[in-house]
Amino acid sequence: MVIEMASAFLLLESVIENFTSPAEDLEQQIVIMGGWLLDAAKGKSGGPLPAGLRADLSRQIGAMQLRAQVAKEIIANLQPHRAGARRVRARRFEARDAERPRALSGARSMAP
Repeated sequence: MVIEMASAFLLLESVIENFTSPAEDLEQQIVIMGGWLLDAAKGKSGGPLPAGLRADLSRQIGAMQLRAQVAKEIIANLQPHRAGARRVRARRFEARDAERPRALSGARSMAP
């Protein structure tokens, strides 16, 4: 649904930028975008771009989809590294905590 909403904002931006001279197919583009948003609201998001969308919007939306996919893959690939880092930190804390009682007991035995 995020891509669809961002796409609607791209269309809105285009409408505002070209307010004095709107595109001839503006009404058709709004209908197409509205249908795509309704489908996304019904849980049918993530599919292909709707047919009939202007080429410039299709390019921008395709670029957004690509960035979103790359971001998902980066996050997915970082998850194992994060888990490994947590295990390393846990081992360090365990080792540090294991040494502390000995250090304290040694200090107590040296007390007069």
